[in-house]
Amino acid sequence: METPQTIDLFGKPQNSIQCQLGSETKTLVFNDDFHRRISNVQLQIEEIQKPLLDDEKAKKLDDLPLNEQEKTISNIYAKLRSALSGFFDETFGEGTGKQIYEAKSGDSQAVMLLFQQFNELDDRFHKEEQNRTMSKYGNRKARRASNKGKQNKPANEG
Repeated sequence: METPQTIDLFGKPQNSIQCQLGSETKTLVFNDDFHRRISNVQLQIEEIQKPLLDDEKAKKLDDLPLNEQEKTISNIYAKLRSALSGFFDETFGEGTGKQIYEAKSGDSQAVMLLFQQFNELDDRFHKEEQNRTMSKYGNRKARRASNKGKQNKPANEG
């Protein structure tokens, strides 16, 4: 395997895509900050949805009077909209979350699906980056094992 002659320490990876927001095009960069935002919002969403997804909490919700159930459900959707809107605002600029929500006809689930697409793109990008690194530089463990095998072979005496 050939060792690279030069490694550009300041070279930028191909880690961005263009996103169309109405008539405006914005660049989305898959970096640590974006990954942090995705992870934080996922945690928020899980916490927000607990009353619906956790069996014990769902049973307690079912036992509430109808008007309390409606209030709880409305509160869950408001928190969900806020978390998703905050993600898009932080990623693309203030007001973007509201624009997306309105473009999706006020459907939080449609906005959630869009968020999940960004999450999947982020995962895919990181996996592709790992694969590129492995193919370019190889598996260090395999190289060490190969080199170790070469060192342990007795030299041919002529």
